[in-house]
Amino acid sequence: MANAQLTPRLLRVLGVWTATAIVVGTVIGSGVFKKPNAVAREVDRFSLILLAWVLVGMLAMFGALAYAAVATLFPRAGGNYVFLREAYGRLAGFLWGWVDFGIIRSGSIAALASVFSESVHDVLRQLRDLPPHARVFSFWTQQALTVVVILALSAVNVRGVRWGGLLQLIVTTVKAGSLLAIILLPFAVLAWVGEPEHPPRLGNLSPSWPVSYTH
Repeated sequence: MANAQLTPRLLRVLGVWTATAIVVGTVIGSGVFKKPNAVAREVDRFSLILLAWVLVGMLAMFGALAYAAVATLFPRAGGNYVFLREAYGRLAGFLWGWVDFGIIRSGSIAALASVFSESVHDVLRQLRDLPPHARVFSFWTQQALTVVVILALSAVNVRGVRWGGLLQLIVTTVKAGSLLAIILLPFAVLAWVGEPEHPPRLGNLSPSWPVSYTH
């Protein structure tokens, strides 16, 4: 009994709402505010833009179903480490752990922090009514802000699981609320202001599919 009590184990301190916020925050990353613009710039047809998002969504769903299947087979903490260890041996799990720690996870954290600092820069530029290519921060100032964000979030998570979960709940609420506001804003403006001077026209989405032109 004494040995069982001394066995190290993960603390079960996250509630339903916090755990849900962590999952939602993992699925809906900060890239959702950046990637649609990049996809729209590279793809010049509305139907192809929608098709790209549908195909990527289906790919993500297949990946989620695969993870759900292996998580049911191996319901233990460790995620990919456990799955690769059970499938290919301890060496594969060991290598995955270090690759995830040194490359994948660190690169993801750096990318998300960079998106945050770029967004802060864009907001300040808009508030100052500066042209699109004007700089509010210097290059190194923006990189310093990125590093500060990473250190601040690391400090919160080092403080404890409850603190990290609470921060994730707040961030996910803001993120989901922002997306909901973007969706509802046109309808709210239409209800408050009435018919706009330049209403949206479906003809602006044409041609919806690439067509060949003959000369």
